[in-house]
Amino acid sequence: MLAIDTREELQRALTMQRTATAKTIMELHGALTGDGTSPEVMAEQVLRLLASYAVLPTLHEYETSMPLRGAFKPGTFGVALIAGEMLLKPVQEVASSFPRAHLMLLIHLLSKLRPGLDPLELLADEITLSLKAGLTAAEHRRLSLERLGSLASALMNVCETYKLIDTAGPCDSAITPLGQRVALHLLDAYEFVNIVVDAHQRLQP
Repeated sequence: MLAIDTREELQRALTMQRTATAKTIMELHGALTGDGTSPEVMAEQVLRLLASYAVLPTLHEYETSMPLRGAFKPGTFGVALIAGEMLLKPVQEVASSFPRAHLMLLIHLLSKLRPGLDPLELLADEITLSLKAGLTAAEHRRLSLERLGSLASALMNVCETYKLIDTAGPCDSAITPLGQRVALHLLDAYEFVNIVVDAHQRLQP
């Protein structure tokens, strides 16, 4: 997706991220402020902002499209910031049992949710907890599902609020086109962080 072989390339990548993020922060602040703005209106404004970034090319799409190579890449960073502030923070407040897993669970939910799949079961498959002494595998899975209940519910609520999933019934949910785009951007954002961390370690003087 992104090759970082020199310290100059690392600095360019970080500058690109900071510039895009700063722009999104200003726009998100604008969407969340205003005299007399109701929560419903704010949610609609955030949804429009998220959609405007989601339709932009992902980092992978930029790099694989020759005319776009080297161009400014605000889409993925904008989606990541809005998702972190408006989707993941509320989830963390409701369900703090798996603080480091929220982003990957959100990506997993948006990438694999299909009609007929129970979101709770889908999320449970992605959580690995150490078997506690004296618990059978079945008892351990039951405990995991119980602990995941609030997390799954919070994820589903925020995804439905921002039109990332379409819920027709308790076990009949499907990803929307917007949700698919958000998932692609979040996957690229996750990969970008890993690439930058690796480059920083390799290129230290």
